[in-house]
Amino acid sequence: MKLLGLISTVAVLLAGLAAGCGSNGSSSEADATSEDNGTPASVAATILPGLGVLSGAASLSLGDSLAEMKEALGEPSRLRSLGAAGTMFDYPNRGLSGLLDEDGKVVALYLAAESAGKTDDGAGIGSTMDELETQLGKGENDPFLQGSWHDSKGLVFELTDGIVTRVHVLKSGGS
Repeated sequence: MKLLGLISTVAVLLAGLAAGCGSNGSSSEADATSEDNGTPASVAATILPGLGVLSGAASLSLGDSLAEMKEALGEPSRLRSLGAAGTMFDYPNRGLSGLLDEDGKVVALYLAAESAGKTDDGAGIGSTMDELETQLGKGENDPFLQGSWHDSKGLVFELTDGIVTRVHVLKSGGS
């Protein structure tokens, strides 16, 4: 059972990396015509560890359906099938992307620097490793992502040059 959980977590993280690779707007697939609901990137996102994210007046939770996501945030700029791994979605003006499972439910959210996303404790985009440890406790170092994994909180932080540049919101290991 633990192996199945580990495999699905790795698939979600790999999908997150795929989302990060396409966040510069380049894609082999045509993007939808959506204007990303017009929300400017300057609206800071509030990260709800293991649950979801608040972006402006909209909220998106793990477990929300594709229809609920569209109702809250509008049409994503891109939906890209990853086969058995699910479907990636992207809201670049919000610095937000994520993964839908085969049932069309949100299973992971990824916040890029443009989201300015932080938890209520202040952990998030722009934090240093020391700040993460002060705010959330010591996480597991993840050499693959060059970051810090806080499984009990449902958060993974990717760092570049010692600064958080990307946050993964996943179902917490403690729930």
